[in-house]
Amino acid sequence: LEENKSILSNGENTPRSQIRRKGFEIRRKQQTIVTFDAPTAVITDKPKTPKDIKLILDSLSKHFVFNGLRRDFSYSVIQEMRHFQLGQSEIIFEQNQPGHNFFVIASGEVELLINGNLINTLGAGDSFGDIALLHDSLRTASARTSKPTCM
Repeated sequence: LEENKSILSNGENTPRSQIRRKGFEIRRKQQTIVTFDAPTAVITDKPKTPKDIKLILDSLSKHFVFNGLRRDFSYSVIQEMRHFQLGQSEIIFEQNQPGHNFFVIASGEVELLINGNLINTLGAGDSFGDIALLHDSLRTASARTSKPTCM
């Protein structure tokens, strides 16, 4: 499951406002969201089960940006999250590219790589993708699935 940051353009080493990059669209309630991460993912607006909500709340409570949120604000964040489904060995995002999404892993595994070297493997309940969003910087690592994964 992911929280989509509203980005309409991006570019490597160029301000996002100056370059447009082709993304794909998700249509939701008369609203179009453009995303660039996980281009091969099946993205749905699937209703969250109590198990999904608990997993996301637990993950958010471990993150310094979200751990102080009131419960009602946490639920607002959760309701905006989309469900990303990917197969094995699919790229979520690449190092040195602009960041657009923050992800919480519901199931499966995600490998984080720096300069092609595996540095960490994440599983259910772990989150990633926040550094580029918080600092409005390029991705510091690449992320790919190592088995079928839902986020």
